[in-house]
Amino acid sequence: MPKRRHKKTVTVVNRKGGVGKSFIADEIAWALERDGVACAFWDFDGQGGTGHETSDAEEREAAEVYVVDTPGAITRQMRDLLKQTDVAVVPVTPVGSDVSATEYTMDVVESACPKAAKIVVVNAWTRFRTARAFEECADAWRSRGWEVRYVPHAEAVRRARDAGRSVCDVAGAARPQGPSRSFASASRGW
Repeated sequence: MPKRRHKKTVTVVNRKGGVGKSFIADEIAWALERDGVACAFWDFDGQGGTGHETSDAEEREAAEVYVVDTPGAITRQMRDLLKQTDVAVVPVTPVGSDVSATEYTMDVVESACPKAAKIVVVNAWTRFRTARAFEECADAWRSRGWEVRYVPHAEAVRRARDAGRSVCDVAGAARPQGPSRSFASASRGW
């Protein structure tokens, strides 16, 4: 990704794979697009799990915001990318095995981009499945200055992923309150 002077960058990152980075990056980009914000998408994940393709040079030049989907690894290149980040979004699923990788990622983000807005997105949330211990983790993340958002585990999420579209596009009446509105508005909080 080239050095930028005026573009805002939202980077979706976690060293752990399978936590929904591509899904969250897509939802942020779709929400920005629906709101008329020109955005460019960067897919560094390489697994083909997004509904967006990496933007061409013309789209990148016209963009107000870059949305970046990263692989499940923290490399030197990812650390360099984080130095250019305005909003860091760290997805996690509500299972104990994701916590250590997520906290490692949070440490890297705090070191690489201390002035960036920082958001943890708990993906596939269901209050019945979540243990009290996980809620204690979320409380600890808030005390570190991270905003914590929740994306519900819902049939609309599965349908959206299958269709390669936004949750807001397939959720019908829930459209205005869809989860992508939540993290897109948080991402614009720069």
